[in-house]
Amino acid sequence: MARSGLKGDFAAIDRLAAKLASTPRVLTVASKNMADEALALVAEGFNKERDPYGSAWAPLKDPTRGASQKTVARLGRQLARKQERQRQRLQRQLNAGGSSAIRQIKSSKILQDTGRGRKSWHRTHADASGFRIAPAVNYLRYHQSPKAQGRVARKMVPDPGNLPIQWRSRLTAVGQEALRAHFRG
Repeated sequence: MARSGLKGDFAAIDRLAAKLASTPRVLTVASKNMADEALALVAEGFNKERDPYGSAWAPLKDPTRGASQKTVARLGRQLARKQERQRQRLQRQLNAGGSSAIRQIKSSKILQDTGRGRKSWHRTHADASGFRIAPAVNYLRYHQSPKAQGRVARKMVPDPGNLPIQWRSRLTAVGQEALRAHFRG
């Protein structure tokens, strides 16, 4: 009778085979984690008012530049009415005990007047093949492209195929950590 002569820890091989079989699940987890990291990078871009490549966003446009005195006066009245409405709303919220009212004062930061666009970024897709993030408000898409709709380019995510070093290193670290945790445990 012939013996096979194979020796080893077959239980360990079976465990490794099971982990390899569950790789699509861990890749989905890694994609979700990487998408969350990309959203954090977008938020950092808003905080710093810089694109993913480190360039500063174009400054806010002066609405009175080149305008007539009549237009400047009209814009001044509109701004005064808007500020008064905002002051009244904030006062009502403060009187009602709302601490969030303090944070709602108009921002002079670029693309953050209401905070709606900044908060709208979300994960739209994440599976074993990758992830996608996008804003829920359409106007931010126009800032991605420098010539779109006459708006100023203020990129929030990198161009396809041109991932900046900071994005690459942070996304790689998050993906590798998910894989290490899966194969370590």
